[in-house]
Parts: sequence; structure tokens; C-alpha cells
Amino acid sequence: MKDFLDQLTLVHGRLSDLRAVWFPFLFLKPKSKTERITSVRRFFMTVCFSWYGACFWPVKQLLLSQPVDQREWIIFSLKCFGFFAIWFRLVTTPLWNRRARMLEEGVNVGDEGP
Repeated sequence: MKDFLDQLTLVHGRLSDLRAVWFPFLFLKPKSKTERITSVRRFFMTVCFSWYGACFWPVKQLLLSQPVDQREWIIFSLKCFGFFAIWFRLVTTPLWNRRARMLEEGVNVGDEGP
């Protein structure tokens, strides 16, 4: 199981290092690979990314020539917030922080420097 978790941490770390993953909120990305994601940063990540995701719903509706219903948009926005809150809490933060700890302890995680 540990090998699987190590591999998952490595893959997630490589993806999380990409600037495109953090677009348009590059300021939320930790400055170095050893900087941990705090609960405050996670909250702002959740707010920013859920807001960004919710902005696409009306665009989709307009492109498909469907009505833009305010109630449905609010429900979609809340679903975005819930999704990102869960994703960042259960996936992104634990794996990012695990890699940060591994790097601090000198464990080779296959990365080329910070």
C-alpha cells in the first residue's frame, strides 16, 4: 500500500507543479515544493476555484441556447463549492503536504529540485 501511496504522491506532485493546473489562480500555488498547504490556503483555493467553475455554467447554457435559471445556477455553484472543498481536503492538500514532508526528510521523490 505504501508503494501505491508513494506513486500517487509522485504523480499528483508532478501534476500539481504544472502552472496550468493552478490557472488563473497561480498566486495560490505554494512558492516551493516544501511549503505546505494550510487550511487558510485551502479555503481560498476552494472559494476561487468553485467561483471560477460556477462562471462556466451560464456560458454553457447560453452556448446551448438554454435558459439561464438563477436557481439552477445557485445550485450548480454550491455543487462546485462542495466538490472543490472535498477534493482539496481529501486529495490535493494531503498529497501535496505528504510530498513536502518527504522532501524535507530528504526522501527522493523523483523531482528535480524545488
